[in-house]
Amino acid sequence: MKKCVHVVYINDYFPELWSLTYPSISHYANKIGAELNVINQRKFPDWHMYYEKMQMYECGRYYDANFLLDADILIHPNFPDFTTVTRPHHIAFNDNFH
Repeated sequence: MKKCVHVVYINDYFPELWSLTYPSISHYANKIGAELNVINQRKFPDWHMYYEKMQMYECGRYYDANFLLDADILIHPNFPDFTTVTRPHHIAFNDNFH
């Protein structure tokens, strides 16, 4: 199964945080056997920055599984591979604030 982890990091936004989160994102991609795609160029400059996440549609078309992670996420080293907990052709979303 071809997997890709996508993360939007444009204009070197908050580099101090990125230096902390990027290693955990990179480790997770490696752990699950996924490629890591850092989206770092704008394709929709007339729209809000959030729309840059839509680049995943084109970038991910040749993968069996695509994961979009925010650049400010820390991933626990033991976090499972999403493909082991979701069925093919399903979409999962998680948004938690504690």
